[in-house]
Amino acid sequence: MKNYESSICAEELISKFKELTGFYKVDYEILDRHDGGYLIVFLSCPTEKYFRFLNAALESLPEENIFKVRATLKKRGSIKNRLELPEVTLLRKFISESLTASRNSVTNGDFSERYIATVDGLEHQIVSKSNHAIFGRRGAGKSSLMLYSVNLLEKKGEAYSWLPMQTYSAMKGMQLKASVVSGVLSSMTNCEKYESEIIQQADMLDEISVLTDEKVFEVHFNSIVAKVRRLLSKVSKEQGGLFLFLDDFHVIDESMQPEVLSSIYSFARDNGIFIKFSGVESFSRIYDSDSKKGLEAPHDVQIVNLDRNLTMPHKSYEHIKKILDSYASYCALPNISYICGDGVLERLVWVAAGVPRDALNLFSEAASKSMIKEQKRVSVTSVNAAASEMADAKIKDIEKDLTGGLGDIRGQLDKLKIFCVNERKKNAFLVERRPDLEEYKLIESLIGLRFLHVLHEGITPSEAGRRYKALMLDYGFYVGVRAARSVDLFQKVPDALTVKELRSLPVYELGE
Repeated sequence: MKNYESSICAEELISKFKELTGFYKVDYEILDRHDGGYLIVFLSCPTEKYFRFLNAALESLPEENIFKVRATLKKRGSIKNRLELPEVTLLRKFISESLTASRNSVTNGDFSERYIATVDGLEHQIVSKSNHAIFGRRGAGKSSLMLYSVNLLEKKGEAYSWLPMQTYSAMKGMQLKASVVSGVLSSMTNCEKYESEIIQQADMLDEISVLTDEKVFEVHFNSIVAKVRRLLSKVSKEQGGLFLFLDDFHVIDESMQPEVLSSIYSFARDNGIFIKFSGVESFSRIYDSDSKKGLEAPHDVQIVNLDRNLTMPHKSYEHIKKILDSYASYCALPNISYICGDGVLERLVWVAAGVPRDALNLFSEAASKSMIKEQKRVSVTSVNAAASEMADAKIKDIEKDLTGGLGDIRGQLDKLKIFCVNERKKNAFLVERRPDLEEYKLIESLIGLRFLHVLHEGITPSEAGRRYKALMLDYGFYVGVRAARSVDLFQKVPDALTVKELRSLPVYELGE
């Protein structure tokens, strides 16, 4: 009877602990002491946070539970197969939940505890009262950087607008312009005082978005925008500034991007309102010099570039390791190396091209593959296999960033794969910077889509006056299921790049 009661009480405590921590399983032991049973919960690295969770679980227990004041955490002993730990399962779940950054990441979670500062310390820029275009490839951390500012605004209870642009990707012309401005208004947060007025103007914009007469539309649109300017001026003055965030701006009709930005800028300029928008640079057109529409850098907007991941491989390695270490600690693991085999983190940086979200995704997939193989830790082989599968996923991602030109882009990718893997047997190369040539424009698109990765923006290998960009073909095309053992890998261990090693790379000749 005593053992039965002990088991019931223990299960009640463990169930509450699992609910608070997210663990699907908890390893514990009941010690039989002279003064009664004592419950020990084992974790790989019990931090203060988990002691708080345990105390909260204990406080929730009824007085008659025999473990209400008789339980603690203890560091678990050595274990051979670390990938089978419940901490690792929680880590993979945590990574999965972190792959998509949205406003909910701030409002529904512990964003501050999870956030890792950018390599270049760009946080001070994004919180400043100025307009910013944050450029970077998918997964580079654009949304997370903007959410850093949102998190601070939420803590102060200040108004702001956060608008994901995917909703408007299929819209054109007048409908797009009116709908985006309406969306900016409808997405205002912490602005209850002016909520009815804001909704009224948003509804009026929705009504005119279906007009077909352009002149009639412009008359109504300009009138509403003038009212919006006066309305948001009140908000801005009351809190000393107002931030408008546009996430993934590049997905809307490229020809309309300058027009949309001009519309927003018309009520933001000199009004204490600041625009922060993210996008993939090669698919973004933020200023049209002919019509003078949009935001012109650096006069109207400052550019923040997150696409320098592999130009500083050693810093990217430190950054990604810091992120994974933070996640490991969050899940009660000592650090990420605790579950990694030799060379895993170094290879992870290269296969992810220094892109944090890709590194997280690849690591989680590699852990899964290593578990299936009954490996005790994550292996380089599993990282390679995950990279190969991710290459296929990236091809599918093209459809999210492009509406046309897929055939040309895939054709260019095939040419570069043949050049690197079959002909020169090197995974990195030089290409002359020739923005006037169509083939170079296709290569720039492949960079934006993460099939190619920039090692250096511009070097002069031989002839003076001719600048070359150093690029690396994505690892997914020659490791894992597509393994090409004869390919010479550029810098197996991430380190500072030297001009000598970059100049030694083969040159890909562009067609005129």
